[in-house]
Amino acid sequence: MLWLVGVGLGSLGLAACGGENKAAEQEPSSSSSASETPQDSGSATSSASGEASNTPDPNFSKGYSGGEKAPDGKYVMADYRGPAQNVRVPARPDESYKVNSLEGLKKSVFAWVEWSNYGIQTGDFDVARQFVSNEFTEEIERYDYYTKLYKEGAGL
Repeated sequence: MLWLVGVGLGSLGLAACGGENKAAEQEPSSSSSASETPQDSGSATSSASGEASNTPDPNFSKGYSGGEKAPDGKYVMADYRGPAQNVRVPARPDESYKVNSLEGLKKSVFAWVEWSNYGIQTGDFDVARQFVSNEFTEEIERYDYYTKLYKEGAGL
């Protein structure tokens, strides 16, 4: 019973951490002007009319998100050019998450959410798998699918 509650809470946590803000960050507004600068980098180009160009820059290094290797420590989201860079590695959970209690459940769910998000950004779900039963085939298949995408060079 506690496991089912944990899965439900974890799903809510993943949904809450989902892409609403990321979608808003990635979509340029139609009223942007040449004087506005992107938050993450100054690599955006402007056309003569003052609007950002939607044409990809042909001068990028394949395999790096943002088109180039990020400076050490600077997080760069995954994009069509490559996986995320400098993703923060979550702390490994202590053994108290295994205790059959409300506190243990909370620690399990929080660790699962953090490590699942890490896996989505990097393709490395090794630690996230510790928190999922082999009977939860949908989640295991999702991890396998994301891992396959990263091995093929895709960034999510």
